[in-house]
Amino acid sequence: RAEDSRHMTSDITIALSAGWTMTDGGGTTYVQAFNETLVSGAATIDLTACGANDDEDLTGLKLTKMIVTADEDNVGEVTLAEGAINGYAPSDGFSVAVAPGDTATLTFSAAETVDATHKTLDIAGAGSEVVRIYLEAVEP
Repeated sequence: RAEDSRHMTSDITIALSAGWTMTDGGGTTYVQAFNETLVSGAATIDLTACGANDDEDLTGLKLTKMIVTADEDNVGEVTLAEGAINGYAPSDGFSVAVAPGDTATLTFSAAETVDATHKTLDIAGAGSEVVRIYLEAVEP
């Protein structure tokens, strides 16, 4: 809709299906938010195969933002940390605990590049907790 002769505005809605990524003009890759369900109190996110369908590959990129929401029905807090095998450390000593129903928004400025030996994040909890994850990454 035109507001005056020099300016034009419009309303745009973009609907993304689970697993899609989009890139803005600045080279940021956005991974559609996905759920990770713990099995026996543990789960591992592989950044070379993540997302709703495990089809997002962040190889060669650095994480800049992560939003973690713990389901309100979880029985206890969940903790995200560098993976035990081929661990990815978005920051020194990375570990964050999120209580049921809470959200943690994390930004990173000096994260390492995702590769075959730096690619996993571990999630620990008490049982079958559900965690919603959103990721942003950029080229180094």
